[in-house]
Amino acid sequence: MVRLVKGEQKRILTEGALPDYLEAYLSSKDTADDLGKRIADQKATMMALLEAEGAENERGHRSIQVEGVATITRERRVSETLNEEAAIRWLEKQGMRDKVVKQVTIEEFDYDAFMEVLFDKKAPQKLVDSMYDRNETFAFLCRRSK
Repeated sequence: MVRLVKGEQKRILTEGALPDYLEAYLSSKDTADDLGKRIADQKATMMALLEAEGAENERGHRSIQVEGVATITRERRVSETLNEEAAIRWLEKQGMRDKVVKQVTIEEFDYDAFMEVLFDKKAPQKLVDSMYDRNETFAFLCRRSK
């Protein structure tokens, strides 16, 4: 049975059709997992080839053009992060550490102390429950029968 929902086709699955539908799902999932592994292996093989034989440009990218198919590239990406310890050592030598490094006080919620206060005050469960935000999610699990 098929029902249209917001312009899409959605299946209404009956319990009687579930075994065949589940087998098709598991088969599709296995195929997708296998393809993912295959793609990762192919990519790793091509990355190794690019590293060994690719033509390098001024930015450190290595490429191989496969005529009539595609150009593959191992793109070099560089990120920079300030080494704060090295910067502080330099600032200390310059006598400028205090101008840049600030002392900060951070408030921290002590969950264990909070629980002790709740216990000592004999807080009603309804009050305790009201202090917790709840977020409900659902996960789809499917385990093959043995």
